[in-house]
Amino acid sequence: MHIKRVIRVLQGRDIWQRAEIKKKGILLANTHACWRVRPSGMSQESVVYSIGVGEDISFDLELIRRFGVQIHAFDPTPRSIRWLQPMSFRGPFAF
Repeated sequence: MHIKRVIRVLQGRDIWQRAEIKKKGILLANTHACWRVRPSGMSQESVVYSIGVGEDISFDLELIRRFGVQIHAFDPTPRSIRWLQPMSFRGPFAF
């Protein structure tokens, strides 16, 4: 996989991009929807706008559990709406 990407970069069909700022963070959610966040500055006063939640809100739930943030989740696709409809959310959840 790595060699194919190098060839595409050399042909001008892809770009080679790497992280320019390296900061320590923690990985949240499950292995299929995992994101790295920096916990400094995260608190109950934090607001997160989650766009395109699809059928996996594990990252959003983990942010709420660990930091008590307020999540505003958006995904108007029919598939996501069907997935969320039968769920019952209590406590800090508002969909």
